[in-house]
Amino acid sequence: MLRIEMMPAEYGDCIWIEYGKPQGRTYRVLIDGGLAECGKLLRKRIKALPPGERRFDLGVVTHIDTDHINGMINLLRDLPEGCGFDCFWFNGYDQIKPGGTKGIAQGIELSTLLAGLEAKEKRKFWNKPFRRKAVMLPDTGEPRTVTLRGGLRMTILGPNSRGISDLFTAWDKVVRESRMVPLPEEAPETYREEEPFPGEGAETLSVEELAESDFTQDDSPSNGSSIVLLAEYGEESVLLTGDAFPGDIVKGIRRILPAGEKLPLTAFKVPHHGSRNNNNNALFDAVNCRSYMVSTNGKKHGHPDREGIARILVHGTGDTALYFNYSHEANLVWSDDRLQSDYRYRAYYAGNGNMKIDLSE
Repeated sequence: MLRIEMMPAEYGDCIWIEYGKPQGRTYRVLIDGGLAECGKLLRKRIKALPPGERRFDLGVVTHIDTDHINGMINLLRDLPEGCGFDCFWFNGYDQIKPGGTKGIAQGIELSTLLAGLEAKEKRKFWNKPFRRKAVMLPDTGEPRTVTLRGGLRMTILGPNSRGISDLFTAWDKVVRESRMVPLPEEAPETYREEEPFPGEGAETLSVEELAESDFTQDDSPSNGSSIVLLAEYGEESVLLTGDAFPGDIVKGIRRILPAGEKLPLTAFKVPHHGSRNNNNNALFDAVNCRSYMVSTNGKKHGHPDREGIARILVHGTGDTALYFNYSHEANLVWSDDRLQSDYRYRAYYAGNGNMKIDLSE
């Protein structure tokens, strides 16, 4: 059994994973925490579990953007009884600083909370088993694969050393821009103003033109530092990409497969909520996948961009399933029956932000 659930992370990411043998123990992994309000929902969800089942075998914050990290901070501020993490992967300042482990007084609250939780539990779990160094793709050699309890394999395909170095160079600027210092108690960063969504309706949409439109890659240092994970359990696999750059993801794939060979996937959480700058044709040419997951309510940035989805449909495998955890103007264009017939896909929507996919079915 391998289930992937997109939680109500607003315009961010929060991925809840469950795996295990039928009739056996259920193991859990949490990837990112969405915006701060999502942390409250996580706490409620965890409290609904029996106290003996509230531990996660792995927690990950892929990078420091508020729409991925603030919900996790909210959760860690007040963990439910019995909740904890056997391992937690997050590249804070101490992990990306070249040749050192001594931090600076940046007020990075997640780092403080993780250190406090380690002290409380009297054990080291932060970036285990990476000796407290960065979770990253090495410049040479095989990518690191970590097998969690219960048999879930996590292969680290990113970030690369350039992504880590760029984040270190831009650290102060990135932290200020992401409003991580300090994180307000009431978490007011939720975007509340409606923005118009550009573009024509389905009747005039040219999917091929969108797919072949000019591509300009994202250059955000924080996005480029995203932890990219290939999760494998039995015959199932899912690629979890944070907000990573597509060129870096393809380079990671090429470290485990030769050029021209496609990476077989059961599901693919597309990078940066379907942004045109993080999803290009080369990325979808590099994978063999039928199920694509897009996490966003469309606020603030109007994601997913039509170019990003069109590139999936034109350069993907065909007979595609698109999973959206919200219904909104930016993604409802893909519900058009004619488009679904012409491009051999099905679009699935959740109205409340919760979208659960059982990859074993």
